[in-house]
Amino acid sequence: MQNADSSDLHAVFNGGFMLLISLLGPVIASVANLLTLILVAAADALFVPSAPPITRSTLLGGGMIVAAFAGLIAGEVRGHQQGKARAGAEGDER
Repeated sequence: MQNADSSDLHAVFNGGFMLLISLLGPVIASVANLLTLILVAAADALFVPSAPPITRSTLLGGGMIVAAFAGLIAGEVRGHQQGKARAGAEGDER
């Protein structure tokens, strides 16, 4: 029964990833997917007694992933706002 549960989780993961790609685009979805690494490390540290401790390199790597995601989101928002401003300016000229 373990294989059936595992395949169900794979289907949920893949479905969620495809939804992210359709809503946000492939680059943001991929970086957002990397955020799960941070969540897994935190969950392991909190709930798995035999898990290795979180090291500075884990924190540094997680921080870099979060910074990259924040940069992508900020660029996406800025691009969206500039697109709205251009559309508004074009509408005013008519």
